[in-house]
Amino acid sequence: MCLKELTKIMKFRKAYYDVVLPIFCEVSRSQVRNQEFSFGEALQGTDGEVSSWRRALREAGGNYGFDVPNLESNTQREEIIDHIIHRVREILAPPMCSAENTVGVDSRVQDVITMLHNHKSKHVIMVGICGIAGIGKTIVAKAIFEHIHWEFEDMCYLGFDGEDWQREKVDLVSRLRTQIGSLMLKHKKVLLVLDDVNQLEQLNTLCGSRDHFGEGSIIIITTRDLSLLNAFQVDDTYHMQLLSDQESLQLLIWQAFGQPYPIEEFMGACKEVVAYAEGLPLALKVLGCTLRSQPLQEWSAMLQKLSRLQYFGISNILKLSLASLSKEQREIFLNIVEFYIGEDLNDVIQELKGNEFYAHIDIEILQDRGLITIDDNKLRMHNLLQLMGSKIIHETVLTELQIRGYRYEVFLSFRGDTRKNFTSHLYAALCNAGITVFKDDVELPRGKYINTELLQAIGSSKISIIIFSSEYAGSKWCLKELSMIMRLRKSEGRVVLPVFYHVDPSEIRHQTSNFGKAFEDFIRKSFQSKPQVSEWRETLTKAGSLAGTVVLSAGDESDYVDDIVRQVCDILCKTDLFVAEHPVGVDSRVREVITMLQNHSSGNTVTIGIWGMGGAGKTTIAKAIYNEIGRTFKSRSYLSNIRKE
Repeated sequence: MCLKELTKIMKFRKAYYDVVLPIFCEVSRSQVRNQEFSFGEALQGTDGEVSSWRRALREAGGNYGFDVPNLESNTQREEIIDHIIHRVREILAPPMCSAENTVGVDSRVQDVITMLHNHKSKHVIMVGICGIAGIGKTIVAKAIFEHIHWEFEDMCYLGFDGEDWQREKVDLVSRLRTQIGSLMLKHKKVLLVLDDVNQLEQLNTLCGSRDHFGEGSIIIITTRDLSLLNAFQVDDTYHMQLLSDQESLQLLIWQAFGQPYPIEEFMGACKEVVAYAEGLPLALKVLGCTLRSQPLQEWSAMLQKLSRLQYFGISNILKLSLASLSKEQREIFLNIVEFYIGEDLNDVIQELKGNEFYAHIDIEILQDRGLITIDDNKLRMHNLLQLMGSKIIHETVLTELQIRGYRYEVFLSFRGDTRKNFTSHLYAALCNAGITVFKDDVELPRGKYINTELLQAIGSSKISIIIFSSEYAGSKWCLKELSMIMRLRKSEGRVVLPVFYHVDPSEIRHQTSNFGKAFEDFIRKSFQSKPQVSEWRETLTKAGSLAGTVVLSAGDESDYVDDIVRQVCDILCKTDLFVAEHPVGVDSRVREVITMLQNHSSGNTVTIGIWGMGGAGKTTIAKAIYNEIGRTFKSRSYLSNIRKE
């Protein structure tokens, strides 16, 4: 009966890592392990039974447990019994993590334990846990450590802070030696967890070879970089999955309300937050804690902030995933954020770089880091990573503006259906008025990585003119431009001049008629997250509510163009000054002064004077010169009557 019980116990230990505490009472471990003396003699049964009993005894004899010699003193017996009871209480103690922190953890822990069991035949097992920042790798690794560490002679959990490996190397090696002794552990069954690894050198330094560890040792490595696990040749890798909608809702409710169910009127808001978080535990925890004890109106305000990723606790942790990327890989990531989510992988590679091989490798690296996924050959990305990328682009645009200043006076945002008519005429008229204009005539040429230059051009323009046409909202590029334009209007006070070309402003506000159809067709055909679509709808509503120029199909387009140019000139202070009704003799004198200026043109600042008695026409000449050459400058100013107090 005892042998059958033991066989069953060891079977469950293998399958589920159940804790087994053997007590070797007046018998040595080797006698149990090798069935020596009475252990071997007592084994009687069928061949199959004896074989399974011997296997169970070998495993139990190799387990870490308690040695109880032949003790005559009751005090000694009580001490050992107290020690055993203390160990049992430790094992049965509730986990350190509270209920709200273990949502979705148990199933993932069991998945990894099953993975370990599948490799039990190996001398030393090495597995990796991989996923993006904030997905819960650390809490799963800690839960596994807590669940199985009783089975090992020595154990060690080491976490990396990611700041400076060379500086923390000495400390981590010292901690490892302190907790599990010498690095040459050939005779010890050791559990080692290395959390948040980001360099291969870390693994080589702390793990080295499998030969350094005793039979049955387990090494668990968590990382954001799949390529590290492949390079280190781990036995298996567990890819962390995002929480399901139900798990996400449960975690958010625990964090926000401290109980497994919400206040009824908050359920709708909870589901909206869950939709934004898209199963990322970090986001749900940060948002839930932020919203704890807050009234319902604060939840609505938070959803607005979330759409702009203003929670730095989330943003800063997600940015860790970008820290180790090269400049080129980072640019590809930002291009994917703004332009290529939902696009065919092969088309994106062709667009990003003429040489497909290198672009393909960089995209594979982004996939290994968990920054993108590929589903049915289409590029996908977590919603919060998209928001973070957009925020980085916005910050980059403002930083470049501070460094370089305005490069353009006007940015034209338009769809191809107006390129050859209205937009072309407006562009020519603005240029003739001496205004510096950015117009994306050929989209962005293939072979250029930095498609985000288009967005930087928006940030470097004083005025944005949006030419809304019936096809405008059918373009992802146009919608991305519009989002950036309206964000800068709100945050920086940039001037936005909408032009409603053969569409009514209400069609933009409500996305109706042909304009709305183009938008809905685009959404249906492309993979866009619900938060992204919601942001575009809100942006279109706001832009359609701005005062602008409505271009009717029956009107003269040249009149509308002239009116827009006048508006821009007024805003830029480029309106010509009144010279005189009959400027007789002015042109020749203006030419003389301009020739004088050209004679002094050396790249340096030129200062000249116009001298004469009162009434000779000095002011008239100065105004005419101002009108003649002023449009060639980025900015100009005319101050009159200086001598007056």
